[in-house]
Amino acid sequence: MPSEVTATAAIVAFVLMLIIAAGFMLLANAAITLQQSISKTITQIYTSEKQAIYILSGFRVNASTAYINITVKGTPITPLTKSEIIVKYTDNSTGAIITTVLHYKETPGWDVVSIFNGALTRSVREGDYLIPGEICEAVIHLPTNSSLSSPLLTVFVSPEGSSSMYSIGGG
Repeated sequence: MPSEVTATAAIVAFVLMLIIAAGFMLLANAAITLQQSISKTITQIYTSEKQAIYILSGFRVNASTAYINITVKGTPITPLTKSEIIVKYTDNSTGAIITTVLHYKETPGWDVVSIFNGALTRSVREGDYLIPGEICEAVIHLPTNSSLSSPLLTVFVSPEGSSSMYSIGGG
């Protein structure tokens, strides 16, 4: 009789251990599924948020140099230095319409002067990005002299494909 009780107790204990192990496996599976679902939702929110770029202002220093101030809303521009500036202007010497793409740190091209947010400024060396609320001051070096009596059309294009257009000067 005591051996029957011991055998029954062992079987009951084994079944209970199986139930507990199955419960832990179900709990672990539910936790993994929940984590994956949260991660997927965050990714969907991030990718559904649109990037909006704005050229706030711009001015010419001379016939071959201009400055623009760029800001972004929505998602950040990263890497900022992979962005391009497209310019369209009238060549001062020939009167031809020039349209060209300018790349970061090239000659001709464009460069970041500084990035600021209120009174705080930073260099692009401190971070190759532009987050919402920051303003990037960029200098543009044209391949030829532009006519100061005609507009200088600038289009800033981010690596994500967002763009903003701004016309500087002209008559």
